[in-house]
Amino acid sequence: MANILESYRYKDAGHPLLYGVAHFAVGQFLKYNYDLEIFGAQYLTRRGPRVYAGTHTRALDPGVKGVVTQEPIPTMAKSELWTEDRYRKYGVHVGQIISLVDAFPVRRGEVDRDAIRTGNEHLENGTSIGIFSQGTRSLDFENLLDGAAMFACSHSVDVQPLVIATHLDEESNSERELIRVIASSPIGPDRTKRTKDARKYLTQQLSTRFIRDYPRAVAWSAHDAKYKNQIKSPGIIKRYK
Repeated sequence: MANILESYRYKDAGHPLLYGVAHFAVGQFLKYNYDLEIFGAQYLTRRGPRVYAGTHTRALDPGVKGVVTQEPIPTMAKSELWTEDRYRKYGVHVGQIISLVDAFPVRRGEVDRDAIRTGNEHLENGTSIGIFSQGTRSLDFENLLDGAAMFACSHSVDVQPLVIATHLDEESNSERELIRVIASSPIGPDRTKRTKDARKYLTQQLSTRFIRDYPRAVAWSAHDAKYKNQIKSPGIIKRYK
């Protein structure tokens, strides 16, 4: 099996074949139910481990992040998905399900050493990780948590910003939402600064990208909805450089 998986895109995932199936299934769901386009696709090809930091304004965003990236991305998710009854269906917590695609829990509002250890292990093994730096669904891009910067500075890897915005085409009978993703150039840690200052600076840089690009993504989706430039037929994800 190892030889068969050697050239498999998701061979570094905890469950390679299962990750591939999940990636395909979510991709098909997005392709046929949403109008998804990505700008900055050249930044989403694998160049070694990094920290994918995405905006989080909708519950759909983790799925979008997983589909637009071209490698397995173990992603931090709130620990409540593993513990609270409201996230339990048919006797199984949502966290147990997303663990199969390498999501791992983080206890928000505290220093979760278990989550930090898991993220470190992935990066040390050459696997990228995903973080939503707002900490929860929000339009606040100014007060980001510094987890992405912490991992980037600790492992001397880049942070890859991902801005995700949606717009409902209210005039369409199908009511397909338009999803627009902007991936800007990776942000590397400043090695001339002390660790604390480097983390603060990197977090500020990420905040600046989110504040700049989120309105652009919203305007892009609104423009396409207004002028009917969305994909004519479902089943395609357009990627632009």
